[in-house]
Amino acid sequence: MTGPFGVVLEIGFVLCMIVLLVFLIQQFRRSGRDDDN
Repeated sequence: MTGPFGVVLEIGFVLCMIVLLVFLIQQFRRSGRDDDN
C-alpha cells in the first residue's frame, strides 16, 4: 500500500503492538510481584 492510507495503517499497527507489549509487561510484573510476596 502506498499513500497516506498506508502510512496511517502502519502507524496504527505499530501503536497496537506497542500497547499490547506494554500491557503484557505490566501483567508480567504484577504476577512477579505477587509471587515475591
